[in-house]
Amino acid sequence: MASGHGFASFQDAWRNYLADKLCYLGTVDALHVEAPNTCFFAYFAGETPRVFSSIFLNVPCLSKQQARINALWLNSALNMIQLFRERNPTGWFKIKQYILEGLKIIDVDAIDADSLKNLEATFNDISQEDFPCLWQQFFTCIPGDMIDGKLRRGIMNAFGLDEATWASLRARTCNGRLVLDRAITRLFFPSKPSKEIDAFLHAIYRDLLVEIIIEKNNITRCKPDPSEGEADGDGNMGAGDSELGEGA
Repeated sequence: MASGHGFASFQDAWRNYLADKLCYLGTVDALHVEAPNTCFFAYFAGETPRVFSSIFLNVPCLSKQQARINALWLNSALNMIQLFRERNPTGWFKIKQYILEGLKIIDVDAIDADSLKNLEATFNDISQEDFPCLWQQFFTCIPGDMIDGKLRRGIMNAFGLDEATWASLRARTCNGRLVLDRAITRLFFPSKPSKEIDAFLHAIYRDLLVEIIIEKNNITRCKPDPSEGEADGDGNMGAGDSELGEGA
């Protein structure tokens, strides 16, 4: 039987292992982009750092503020474009460690004071807001005149919508999605009028929705285990939820 000293050494090693993984920010390692519980890519740990569960990749070496700002960035529509480009090319969004390490994130130290204050306020405003699943976030924010007959048929067929469900979804707007993306986009285009930023975002939402439909069709053909790799949560950015705020 191992000596007590050996067990103590194991405990020390385990504590050191966990300490190395403590962080304020985690990302899921795979996304089923059309799934009803896929709401976010990145999650903020809360007021104290934590070790995320095995379905997450830990993002170490970020302060609490850096993690909060980059939770916004990593969940933004602009970063979703980056994910489409950099992901492991399968029917799933598989995010391996080397892919995560290669993703661009925001240098919080380079942000001016006013922009930083705006981003912090944005995080606080939406961190506990319940978000619908990812495709509905984009779908509900697209103006009706940008949805032509072909796209309408594609959406209804891909997600199995009837007319009543279509009308119900179109009556909603995911305001949290707009607030998040406006704040992030303003970092890159500080002098652009709000109207132009919204038009820019609407076009991105439409294109991302088309890409998600393509991914859904790929997933349907591949028929993977529906429980594998899905984001674990139901609406806010806390770990294990679909909110940005604290999570279990």
